[in-house]
Amino acid sequence: MAVILETLSLRSLLAFAFLLVGILITFFVVGGKIAPAPTSATSHTANICVANTSQLNSLLDPVTCFRIQDIKEAEKLHIRADHVVFAIRFPHPGLSMSRWFQFVTSSIRLDIDYDRDHKYEKGANLRFDAYLAYRGNKSSGSHEWHLWHEAHEDRPLNCEFTRSQVRMLGLNTRN
Repeated sequence: MAVILETLSLRSLLAFAFLLVGILITFFVVGGKIAPAPTSATSHTANICVANTSQLNSLLDPVTCFRIQDIKEAEKLHIRADHVVFAIRFPHPGLSMSRWFQFVTSSIRLDIDYDRDHKYEKGANLRFDAYLAYRGNKSSGSHEWHLWHEAHEDRPLNCEFTRSQVRMLGLNTRN
């Protein structure tokens, strides 16, 4: 290879270098246009369901679960907090998952309304029981859900009020 480069004129050597740079640029452009994104994010809103612990399918499938509109409805129906399930199904309907996905990451944001009848204690914990389940597609014949992984996490509940609690309670501080 060194003999070939030594025998090339400066003009031929520059043409060869520009050819290599052109091929490199072409590979970058084609790879950037055709290749899938390495990571992407989709937003999901959880369905609020009542857990039926005797049936795994109704617990894990947000389509067939017993849905409630909000937590206030659960309170009216006297449903305990440990029976409330936030079910999320991904990918969105019409999309598919591939075995080539490297990781699935989730971030959960909770907006908790202030309730003056509830006493918020310092040092309270919020427990998350997360279950990851899968089922095969229609062509595989297996339409049952299979539990793949579960995790149990305790997180501190830190209440940060954006407004004064006195005003929220409707108390008048002036005498």
